Amino acid sequence: IFHFLNFSFIERLQFYNIFYKSLLKKIKFRQIGRKYYTERNKYKLDRHKLEVWPGYQTSISAYEGGVLVNIDVTHRVLRTDSVYDFMNEVMRDSRGRFQEEFTSMMKGAIVLTR
Repeated sequence: IFHFLNFSFIERLQFYNIFYKSLLKKIKFRQIGRKYYTERNKYKLDRHKLEVWPGYQTSISAYEGGVLVNIDVTHRVLRTDSVYDFMNEVMRDSRGRFQEEFTSMMKGAIVLTR
């Protein structure tokens, strides 16, 4: 892919990506997957036990002989109840199939620790 670029240009792109991601961590953005979110400007939906966190997904790459900085705005909807609360809810509603239902509902879920 980068056969037309010299090695130092690729190294600079890697540096820019690492540097930008370290800046996001310094200003207290949390990484979830490949994206970064901030708790400071979250929107709470207490009635539904949800929070919406604003965030960014960034990448720096080569484009037509130059550098392309791509910053996408993203949002993440998070449940505010704990895994323990969720487990008790599934246990109450499962009718004897707790393990299968809980496993299927948690499969692929992202759990944040506070």
